[in-house]
Amino acid sequence: DLANGRVETNDFLYIKQKIHSGLLKRTQLLKNDVLISIAGTVGRCALFDHNFEANINQALCIIRLPNEKTVKRLYLVALFNSYVGKKFIDKTARQGLQTNLNLKEVGSLEIPIISLKVQEKIATTLEKSFGAKDKNVNALEIAKKAIEIFIEKDEKQALEFLKTKTN
Repeated sequence: DLANGRVETNDFLYIKQKIHSGLLKRTQLLKNDVLISIAGTVGRCALFDHNFEANINQALCIIRLPNEKTVKRLYLVALFNSYVGKKFIDKTARQGLQTNLNLKEVGSLEIPIISLKVQEKIATTLEKSFGAKDKNVNALEIAKKAIEIFIEKDEKQALEFLKTKTN
């Protein structure tokens, strides 16, 4: 569920807390983990920026940065999702029935480090795009609800609803 640099939560599967804390302890996510797909669509990358407990499956790898003094998380997301990043990963990925990387190969990737100032600009731009997407999704939900109110009730109530939600 890695799409456009973020983790989409629409189709999540849920596991029992006992399994999450026990058997799957090594696959637990922390907020701001960078995830990269290592099987199938190799190299797709996203930031886990959610405030809930979650685990990954065997098709993903966690890149956990202790700090951002050298590499910004969102720079990695932008890099791996870029054309150049995809070509970079393609050179390392093994072909087979399903293209894949293993954790050792991910760990040995030589990531091009650009100046921190440029990384920060990239990260800020990506954060703005996330905010714009969230705003657009919210606007769509408001519009759909207004249509439902219009159909179920009347135009006046739909307009009142829009007025309260857009001010």
